[in-house]
Amino acid sequence: MQMPRQTVAFVNGSLFSVSTQADAGTVVVREFFKDASKPGGMSLRRELTANGSIISDRVLAQPIVICCQGNLVVAQFVIQHAQQVHFFVIDLAERKYFIFHDTNRHFIRDCAIMEGVMCSLSPDHHLMILRLPRSVMARPHKSSLTLTVKKNDPSQPISIINQITGTERFRLQDRRFYMLAFDPRCPRRLVSLSLNEYCTKCLVMARDQDSQTTIVQKVLPLGQLCVSRPISGNIENSEQSCEQSDGDSDASSESEDDSFDPPLAFHLISCSMEYCRMGDIIALCCCVVDSAENYYLRLFLLDSDSFSCIRQISQPIKKCEKLSEEPFQISFSSCDSQVVVQAPLKCDACASHVTLCRAGVPRELSLRGQCRVAVLRSLPPGGDIKSLPLPSALIEFLLFTNHRYRNV
Repeated sequence: MQMPRQTVAFVNGSLFSVSTQADAGTVVVREFFKDASKPGGMSLRRELTANGSIISDRVLAQPIVICCQGNLVVAQFVIQHAQQVHFFVIDLAERKYFIFHDTNRHFIRDCAIMEGVMCSLSPDHHLMILRLPRSVMARPHKSSLTLTVKKNDPSQPISIINQITGTERFRLQDRRFYMLAFDPRCPRRLVSLSLNEYCTKCLVMARDQDSQTTIVQKVLPLGQLCVSRPISGNIENSEQSCEQSDGDSDASSESEDDSFDPPLAFHLISCSMEYCRMGDIIALCCCVVDSAENYYLRLFLLDSDSFSCIRQISQPIKKCEKLSEEPFQISFSSCDSQVVVQAPLKCDACASHVTLCRAGVPRELSLRGQCRVAVLRSLPPGGDIKSLPLPSALIEFLLFTNHRYRNV
């Protein structure tokens, strides 16, 4: 099954797409999971139809999914006779949607047809941050303005009942190589990582959005670039299952026998970050290039409490013309024991990726945590955890949505 790249969002191993029938007041949301046994490497997990207001004007191109958090999916779209960029907010549980638009007129209409804005939604759905597309941020004279959204009731989360009314400026100066994420254990804590252009240090800042206080602010040295043997760069459309040992991937990623010293001068090309499902680990992934145009992958696993580096993997990337310039995509396995780094390919017809790196997540688990890993490993690809004959509390525990037992 193939889908246009521009219409999908990659969310921790799953792909989301939105198609619309604006004149009928319905949108269709599809979630896909990677399945190597299927043509195109994709299988449909679920398809939902949501109802909402009718758009009288013609929608240009397909909506672009820019965010998925819990039961909310956010997609941007452009209509023919309006200069503002519009957004769907779709509630998958209620099967309804509402529409809001950029009242600040900050986002460029023509650019929004081809590329999605960067969107961050807090786990409790109280705060949404909208940033310029990555290609715009890479330009020399880009704007540093960041937007947030206004709600009918500012004290309540975004929902079908409490809808968004527009956009307003947010207290954040955006820049290139600047990454944002909400801590899944503390939904109102916004964490930012800012890299210098040489990928030698990272400015870490954690800020509480309720009290507007800075909790952590430190400079994290990223150390020397130590590279292991080159990788093959074969195209893969499915994530390695949890049953395959993490130790095998570690051996290929950090082999001391095959290590060598790369040139000293290198520059950062792109970067991305992702919290693991438990929330105790942050994966930071960087793509750097040296003066001879040799590309390298740098993967850092950070402790999300101390923001110290607990594991680092570096390896060269085999040069391939099919690789896209978009940031690498990070996902964690369903049992949270493995992190996978993939690079999108330059393919207009499908959403294909090449797997660059797999690594085990270093953590000590309690007996309860080990049982969760065993249950999740036993599920087939695309297995529905919610269909298991278990109490709701255990289902939440397996889905990492029970905050009381998240870190066990």
